[in-house]
Amino acid sequence: MRLVEETAQRTWAAVERAQAEAALLEREERLRLIVENARDHAIFTADSGGRIDTWLPGAAGVFNRNKVMAVGRPTAMTFAPEGQERGEPSVELATAGRRASRRICAGIFARTARSCSSRRAFLSG
Repeated sequence: MRLVEETAQRTWAAVERAQAEAALLEREERLRLIVENARDHAIFTADSGGRIDTWLPGAAGVFNRNKVMAVGRPTAMTFAPEGQERGEPSVELATAGRRASRRICAGIFARTARSCSSRRAFLSG
């Protein structure tokens, strides 16, 4: 009888674990779809050195720069010239580094950004 109970407990634990993993995968997929399909938001990530490593379609639309033009470049390229002169990219990078250990997201502060065509965009995040 004890063997049956132990087998049932292990089986139930495995079923619960599989259900939790499936739910997590489903949530991750929903989040991925939301982020990849956001067109009115400049979503991108950068490494700890401030170089862009992920450039999603919304960022391409806001900044009028495609992925090839952005990935590997400093996040400072997303700031208006006056923001660059005030040192805002360095301040934002330092703040982002304190908020996340591995990956940082540029655009933490509300600011005016610069697009490839010199068009201005207000960012808040």
